[in-house]
Amino acid sequence: MKPTIRTRGQALIETALTVAVLVLIGIGIVQFGYAFVELSMITNAARDGARFGAARPNRTACGCLQTGDSTQNTGNIPTLVRNELSNVMSAADANALTISVAQTPNPCASGACPCGGACATPTPSTLRTVDVTVTGTVPYMFRLVGSGFTVNKLVRFRDEQL
Repeated sequence: MKPTIRTRGQALIETALTVAVLVLIGIGIVQFGYAFVELSMITNAARDGARFGAARPNRTACGCLQTGDSTQNTGNIPTLVRNELSNVMSAADANALTISVAQTPNPCASGACPCGGACATPTPSTLRTVDVTVTGTVPYMFRLVGSGFTVNKLVRFRDEQL
C-alpha cells in the first residue's frame, strides 16, 4: 500500500506526542536523581556537624557547646554544615536552610546554654546527644511543578564529652 499524505501527517503527530512524553519522563528522572543527591548531601552535612559537635572538647564548664566558637578551619557547627552544603548547591540556597544545634538533655539547670546558674545533673541512664536539624525548602532543578521540596532532617549523635 502506498502511504497517503494524511497517513504521514498522522505519524508525525504520533511521533511528536511520544517524544514529548519521553522528554517529560527524562526530565522527571533527572529531577528525582538531583533531589536524591541533594537530600543525601544534606544528611551527610548534618551528620558531619553532629559528629563534630559530639566529639568537640571545647565546651563551657557545664558542657554546653560554644555556638560562637570560631576555631580555625572549623568555625561553629551551623557554619560547618553550610560550608559542606555549598559544595552541592548554590550559596543562596544553602543560606536559605535553617540549621539548629541542640543538646539533649540540656546540660544547664536553667534549660538554656550558656548556663546562667547551676549545671543539670541527669540520671546516669540518660543518653546524652547532640542533635543537628536542617530544615527549609530546596528548589527544584527544573521548576516545572512548584518551586521546591521541603527538607526536615534530624541527625543525632551520642555526646562523647559528657
